[in-house]
Amino acid sequence: AVLAMDIRASGESGGRWSTLGLRESDDLRRAVQAVRERGATRVGLFGSSVGAAAAILAAAADQDITAIAVHAPYTDVPALAHAHYGGIAPLATLRAQSLYGWGTLFLGGDLRTVVPLAAARGVTQPVLLIHSRADAFVPFEHARRFQQIFGDHAFAEFYFTDQGGHQEYPADLTDRLADFFSRALAGLGR
Repeated sequence: AVLAMDIRASGESGGRWSTLGLRESDDLRRAVQAVRERGATRVGLFGSSVGAAAAILAAAADQDITAIAVHAPYTDVPALAHAHYGGIAPLATLRAQSLYGWGTLFLGGDLRTVVPLAAARGVTQPVLLIHSRADAFVPFEHARRFQQIFGDHAFAEFYFTDQGGHQEYPADLTDRLADFFSRALAGLGR
């Protein structure tokens, strides 16, 4: 079974605000439960950017998720904020603090608690990590940090490219995802 969904405030989904993973991971877990209730025994997730962060958070919390493929996940919201606002230190602090305040006020949670890198330590399912070294929105350093955590993982694969910005997918991504999920959902190794 395949379920394609837009995370909140994206594509055709409802909602006005992205929560940068704070609520999206629960949305994914509910979607996985709905698919399982319809008879699916193995469920894989693919997410990009916020969707990737949400997939990592969901997989760490829910062993019913069989495998994840993540494109351009960020390590945590503070690091993402620093990457964007870090050029001018006082401005960076002010903008990051306003982001956190906005999150608490409008989203009902502290965005500083969205830490996919910490959650990654609890992911035991097969993982495919995809990232471009040219991604200016989520710098490649985030991928390196995930690679360190997933490096000793029993079933982790890494696909790093030199081209493509954020949300630009490699031309062969569909084939790679099909290969990865066919093996991961069947319980096969590399």
